[in-house]
Amino acid sequence: MDKKKTPHLQGYIGFKKAIAFNTIKKLIGERCHIENAKGNDQQNKEYCEKDGDVLCEFGKPQKQHDMTKQIKDAVKRKHEGASPSEMLEEFGGTCIRYKKHIDEQSVEINQHEIKLEMERKMEAATLRYWQQRLVLELPQHTERSVWWYWEEVGNVGKTWMSKWLVVMKNAMRFENGKSADIKHGYNGQDPVVFDLTRSAQDHINYEVIESVKNGIMYSTKYESKMKCYSPPKVIVFANAEPDKSKMSFDRWVVTKIDPIEPDWWSTLDNATMDQMFAVHHEETGEELPEIDMLNPNGYIRIKVNM
Repeated sequence: MDKKKTPHLQGYIGFKKAIAFNTIKKLIGERCHIENAKGNDQQNKEYCEKDGDVLCEFGKPQKQHDMTKQIKDAVKRKHEGASPSEMLEEFGGTCIRYKKHIDEQSVEINQHEIKLEMERKMEAATLRYWQQRLVLELPQHTERSVWWYWEEVGNVGKTWMSKWLVVMKNAMRFENGKSADIKHGYNGQDPVVFDLTRSAQDHINYEVIESVKNGIMYSTKYESKMKCYSPPKVIVFANAEPDKSKMSFDRWVVTKIDPIEPDWWSTLDNATMDQMFAVHHEETGEELPEIDMLNPNGYIRIKVNM
């Protein structure tokens, strides 16, 4: 300390977030001179220690890359199932300061792993006839059509198919709900599946189904705003026919699910299809990319690579 100058103390404080100088002066004294620090915690610590006379120190200096690593490690331990006490013991203030971020990342990783496991199972599954037909009919959806699949008994695979569409086609799945909730949650995904429970049959929200199909809606939840997207494919699974008066007649494409599969369906495979196409090509010289087959519900167009 220079004897000709006013005695003073050199110090450095690292705050969790930006804070006004006036607020700092209220904390440590009005006479202090404050400037924005340069460098990281460790560099400022070394600067304050250069004369070798450190009076006090609270906490530990934290470099930015060290903090990032701590957060990553905390997310990993949280995902592995570490208890709150273990998290606090291992990561101290980091798990308190960044708790929301750590929790969200852990949940996101868990959801991703669950989806990958579901995808492995779905890829190995054999779709029922009506489910395969639904997939093959997806390209036939128009900007106005709403495809409604129904049957009254249950246990034919409607909910399972909604999961398949989420996992294999990146569909957005809704149940019956308030317009504000669904409009807030929808962000342009395609296709969109409404899987309606039996108990919801008497109060179906047709308004939000049509809004999602239109691809344009006004969301009033939280931050009110208009949303505009390309009209998605909309699929509805239900236990009864729709009330067709709720939308224009030309919108409806209604199919009653027949749980009884045609005899040929269980034996059909890609090898059989390849043979059929080969015979057709040999007899006609034409390349036939697809074929129509008839069953009690109508025509189904089956492709070679199903």
